[in-house]
Amino acid sequence: MQPAPSLNIDLLILGGGPAGLALAIMAARSRLAVTLLERSRYQHPRTGETFGGELAALLQEVGLWDAVRNVPRLPFRGQRSSWGEFAQIERNAMFNPYGEGWHVDRAAFDQALASAAVQSGVNVLTGCAATSVEPADAAWSVQLTDGQRLSARYVVDAGGRDSNAWPAASRPGQWVRMDRMMAWVARLGAPATKPEPVLQIEAVQNGWWYAAPQPDGGLLVSLMTDVDLLAAGPRETLPAAFMAALAESTHTAALCAGARLAGEPWAARADSGFRHPDHGEAWCTIGDAAMACDPLAGDGVVRAIRSARRAAQRVSQALQRPIAVTPEVDSGSAYPPLREAFIEFLHQRARHYAREGRFPDSLFWQRRQPLDLRAARIFLDPQSRLVCANPSPGPQSLAHVEALLPYSALRPLLARLREPVVAHEALAALRAKAPLEDRRLIVAVQELIGLDVIRVLEN
Repeated sequence: MQPAPSLNIDLLILGGGPAGLALAIMAARSRLAVTLLERSRYQHPRTGETFGGELAALLQEVGLWDAVRNVPRLPFRGQRSSWGEFAQIERNAMFNPYGEGWHVDRAAFDQALASAAVQSGVNVLTGCAATSVEPADAAWSVQLTDGQRLSARYVVDAGGRDSNAWPAASRPGQWVRMDRMMAWVARLGAPATKPEPVLQIEAVQNGWWYAAPQPDGGLLVSLMTDVDLLAAGPRETLPAAFMAALAESTHTAALCAGARLAGEPWAARADSGFRHPDHGEAWCTIGDAAMACDPLAGDGVVRAIRSARRAAQRVSQALQRPIAVTPEVDSGSAYPPLREAFIEFLHQRARHYAREGRFPDSLFWQRRQPLDLRAARIFLDPQSRLVCANPSPGPQSLAHVEALLPYSALRPLLARLREPVVAHEALAALRAKAPLEDRRLIVAVQELIGLDVIRVLEN
């Protein structure tokens, strides 16, 4: 069999969400040869369907408004939330300086951007993915699932959280996953009472619900929880399990009264994390593949478009070809440090989750309510020797520590301390797994000492 012919391009984008498609359009309009790979064919429902009013202005700034202006949508005129108290608090979009936003069918929104990308000259390959991405002769050699081979001067990973769009064997950097949140999602038909065009959020024992109206008259409903706290059962029981969990809520169940499932529920990753490092000489990550935040922030698509705009400048400099894109206003710098941005997000997240105090024994809420790092006293001697006193602590023991550190970094730390290790060496190894601020790492280790999970040996 003859090998498939190679296609030489300037820019390869892995992932066809808003970040990847926005970058593809910007680059193609500047006459770069761009290919974009998208595993799906946009045939399945997608989450992230509620947009704030600032998105319309941003899309106009970067020249993408015409691509999506005809996507069916409902107005997003506010939010009702039961968070910290049983009563619902309402925030009206009337007081948003950008005005109302939209509720959309997210798959239709992404498909509209994909169509605009094709019209701009992007080679959009749907139902296609990369099986290998390897450096070769001052470029990247990329093998595709359809047998094609590409040679790309620059590669952008836009494949989402801990992206699998770039094959793991050659994927650069590490994904620093801060938590284990997932979304258990379902589309429902029309409820008995027509829903108002507002987003509804309700905190519950093991997470929180959100419900958003859809242009077809139905609802998109999701339970945000941790993957180890969800006992959904076998696949065939998922619909009944989802509806049973929904019935245990209060405000969300009332909103959905009379609505039936319009398809099988599905799970989607919703963890917060970032890629470290997030770029190299001829590659970078954008959107959720670079930094993913708690869905509670509700700004995923806005961050994706802004990320694409910044990446366009980076690609332009690397390829020494101008890309016509409006600069981001008040950005501070073209490439704000991702690590610092993620650390600031963690502080903001902690402040918001701290407002919910009705579930003090819940693992979900304990994992998101850390100690006040600024008030914590540092007492650990860098030269002291540490050893693991409890190699298998229960989840309740680690809950407050998980609010400070990724679970994926805790286990390697305890494994390393099976034999005594000097404190500063243990912390250096911890920082390699969790490149966060130093005080956070030290306080987390001190918490483990206080819990007698780690012990300080006497000299």
